[in-house]
Formats: sequence, structure tokens, C-alpha cells
Amino acid sequence: GFYCNLGQLADQKGDYDTSLKWYRKSLKLSIKTCPSDYANIGNTYNCMGLIYQQKGFFNRALKTYQTALSILQQASTDNRSYIASVYS
Repeated sequence: GFYCNLGQLADQKGDYDTSLKWYRKSLKLSIKTCPSDYANIGNTYNCMGLIYQQKGFFNRALKTYQTALSILQQASTDNRSYIASVYS
């Protein structure tokens, strides 16, 4: 959604803290309004994992990637591209 796009924009500018802020806002909204297996929730976790990795928080990144993968594997939609993104 919109907040996720703002997170990606901040990431591209190298503003990782702002990026995480937007991703968290997107995640909070998605969790309230979407089923728990919604693929975009998994994708948002994946994006957050990338930010944690770029900041050097490798353990946190790994946990976030694992959450993303778990959600995406349970999602009811075809999300192979999202799953491939987590593995890369």
C-alpha cells in the first residue's frame, strides 16, 4: 500500500529509520484490515528484513525474514515471486 511505497522511497534515499517507520505503519494497518496470511503482510516483513540487514542488525533481519517466509508459505494467493524474494 501507500505506506509501504513511502518506506521503499525512504530506503532508496538511504533513510533506513524513516523507511522502517513507514513499513511498521503499513504492517500495523495491514494486520488490522487483512487476513493473517495476506501476502502483502509477508512482503512488508521481507522489506523490513532488508532494512535491518542494511543497518547491520543481522539477527533481527533473519527473524524478520523467517516471519515473512512463514506468512507467505501460508498465504492463499500465488506468491512465488514474494517467496523467491525472501530467499534471495
